[in-house]
Amino acid sequence: MGLSEEKLAKNTELVANYLAKHENPRNREEKILMELWNSGSKEEQHALFSNPFKFFNNLVKFGVSFCNQFL
Repeated sequence: MGLSEEKLAKNTELVANYLAKHENPRNREEKILMELWNSGSKEEQHALFSNPFKFFNNLVKFGVSFCNQFL
């Protein structure tokens, strides 16, 4: 039993909101993410974290189907 993509994205948003309010970025990548997060609307913030989940999910599906060709 796992989390749906939507629930995972929502939980990630909660963590990102907390981090943006209570933590300072430790490197330039975290600073860029914080700036993207703080400058985005709610919809843009949602897209920032839901799109990578969709990408990796599709990548895993592709990998599984690709590997099955050789089994």
